[in-house]
Amino acid sequence: MVWRVLLLFFTAAGVVSQSPATCASSARAAQCPPSIKDETTPWSPAAPSGLVRYASIVGNATWPWLNRTRDLTDNWYKISLHNVLLAACLHRPSDLARCVPSTSYLADVDATGACVRAFDVDNCHDQGLCERIASCKWAAVEPNATTARRVRFSPDQAQAALDWIAAGYPRSLAPFMLLGLVFAGLVWLCAAVFATLRFTCDRCYGKQPRPRGYSRAQRWQPIAAMVVSTAALLFLMVLVLLLTPTFLLGVQHTVATLNATTTSLLQIQANMGDTFVAFRRNMQLNLSSAFAPPSTSLRDSYAIVASAATAFQTKYTQAGAFPFYACGGANPRPLASSLPCMACPDAVCGQVSSAVQSILTPAATALDQVLGLPGRLQAAAAVDPTDLASTAAFMQELYAAGQALLTYNLLADGLLHFRTWGLVGVIGVFLLAMAASISGFVGVFHGLRSHTSVYINLLHLSWVLGLSFASLAFAASAALLTASVVGHDLCLYMQLVQDEPELYVPDRIAVFVRGCFQATQTPLASVGLDNATAAACALQVVLQTADATVNASLGQTAAAVAGYASQLAVNAAQLWADPTFGPFLVTQATASTGQPWNTSTLDAPWIGYGLSNQTTCATMAAPLCFMSTQCKGNRTKCYQAFETAFAYYTATKEMATLAATMQADFSGNRGVQTLLTSLQDSITIQAGQNTDAVRQGIVGDIIDQAQTLQCTPSLNCQFLTQGVAKLEAYFCRDTLHFTVLASAALVLAGGFYLSLALAAILLQKRLRGVVKSKVGLHRQNAARIVGFGSGPPALHTN
Repeated sequence: MVWRVLLLFFTAAGVVSQSPATCASSARAAQCPPSIKDETTPWSPAAPSGLVRYASIVGNATWPWLNRTRDLTDNWYKISLHNVLLAACLHRPSDLARCVPSTSYLADVDATGACVRAFDVDNCHDQGLCERIASCKWAAVEPNATTARRVRFSPDQAQAALDWIAAGYPRSLAPFMLLGLVFAGLVWLCAAVFATLRFTCDRCYGKQPRPRGYSRAQRWQPIAAMVVSTAALLFLMVLVLLLTPTFLLGVQHTVATLNATTTSLLQIQANMGDTFVAFRRNMQLNLSSAFAPPSTSLRDSYAIVASAATAFQTKYTQAGAFPFYACGGANPRPLASSLPCMACPDAVCGQVSSAVQSILTPAATALDQVLGLPGRLQAAAAVDPTDLASTAAFMQELYAAGQALLTYNLLADGLLHFRTWGLVGVIGVFLLAMAASISGFVGVFHGLRSHTSVYINLLHLSWVLGLSFASLAFAASAALLTASVVGHDLCLYMQLVQDEPELYVPDRIAVFVRGCFQATQTPLASVGLDNATAAACALQVVLQTADATVNASLGQTAAAVAGYASQLAVNAAQLWADPTFGPFLVTQATASTGQPWNTSTLDAPWIGYGLSNQTTCATMAAPLCFMSTQCKGNRTKCYQAFETAFAYYTATKEMATLAATMQADFSGNRGVQTLLTSLQDSITIQAGQNTDAVRQGIVGDIIDQAQTLQCTPSLNCQFLTQGVAKLEAYFCRDTLHFTVLASAALVLAGGFYLSLALAAILLQKRLRGVVKSKVGLHRQNAARIVGFGSGPPALHTN
């Protein structure tokens, strides 16, 4: 189960040809709410202030010492971490089993919910079970594989990992633990030997003070040692107490960071799980089914319009020259005059081809957008299935990791207990030292006042408590130092996971971790969703492009139709005869024939001659035939002058007739304009149906789901990068710096209190003895008494 602790710790630490520019990762991210986009601010802890700052300086100075003391290679830490994780895997039966029930969250299933199947001899399908997702033992399933599923480690590697946990790693911690325990044992052993020799055998200079007494220096030197030891203890205790709030907050924040990481892991799956399942299923469907089949009449309508427009174009681009009787037709009558054939004006015939093309081309574009939309959407939605399979694997690994961490949070629980009982133990040990000092100073105070005071015996309690404190201090220091070393290793493990996550955490989570810490991929790309959401974005772009193209194309067609219809109306209303040149030709004809003419009599010259009809001339050229008779042939000046005027006015009338006919053919009830209007309405209706189908069907769901996945607030690197920064600050700095400092403080305090205990042992005898100056005074008094015949007074020896 240890792997779950490490996983939490390390996780906290650690086919579209080309998408449009609007579907690039940065462009899609810009569409997300600001609360999601702005989650890139680096986190840094607040700097300590006041006395805590000076205590932190001391704590920080002890950390490099621990690094130098540990002094192991990176390869050693890699092997250590690998063995720890492997041993944890071996002690977790749930990860050793290859097959799981189909209802398990560990089952490897495809988009339809069916178990991913393998075909090797030991496959799970034959057992009525599912292949489990990748674990610490089993590599990811290769669908339809016939070879045995790959196991990540061999039996020899497994045994080596167990041996490492049982002996290898503890052996690396032994120097840090044993040194303190040896010192503690030596203190107790020396204390026991001393007590036995002095109080049982009256050895070690005996229990009684020397009869000759002690000098003031011999009495005050141990007192000074007690003062210095107590002062050192007070300084170290204050230093530890100053860092205690930082330590308490460090543990609290470390636990909160670990819990927040667990919550964030589960939140990703909670926010994305259902949406991704639906998105993956929809992306694998045929999007054409989302549309109602386009009406066949739409294509037929365009064919009718195109045929009518082409016929219109052919008819009027081949209108020929005027007048028709001389310049067109199968058997034209040659002009006898010098008047050339008049070409059809550009305003009438010259714009037909360009006008028809300007009408049909955008209409065809609009029709293509409507009819080809399902196919373009299907092409835009083409995504490599392995991308979505990677995302599914990431979701499964994430959920499995989160569930494991929810049910097993040993590191957080251990830190909380350590915060409480570790601090109580450290404070308790320091209070024991204070009790030793207080009892010692009480004994000293009364001993200085009277060498017979019973309070001097408190010095026995003082040195016993002092030695007890020193022994406990060495043992507690060893425990704290060992805990610091383990924490130091965890911090280095955390860095290893950041550098090479694929060696230590599940496959897809490793890709996510690497993308976050090494900035190789965006979070969306690292979980395999970047291409899929880009494809969904491309669907939206295709739709927007189709709508814009249809609207623009139909607008162009409508503008072209309106413009050309207006031009035809102008042509139909125009008088094509020149108001100066025409009358001039009539005047010339009058002068040459001697007969007055006007535009009416030119068409029926016999009326001018008082006749009722054209006699025997052909109908088509009756006026010319009649005038050929009147002018005695068509080579005469008379005939040529008349024909010039007649041909000119006939040509202009034919132009007017042609313009009127063109307008009728284009704008009439069955004209091109009417057919185009009907086609535009049909295209607009079909485009609207497509839009409704998109909004209410699969494509609309895909676009919405992709937007949801793209903007999932929990799918970011913030909780990982900030989690690492917080763990480095709260655990590797505040918590471990405190434990290292407390360990060093206990060692120093234990050393000082060995001197305090020795001083108390010395003072317990010396304060019961007399001062040497008083011994000399007693001797002088005794000499005087001897001189008077009396014996010397007895000296106090107890």
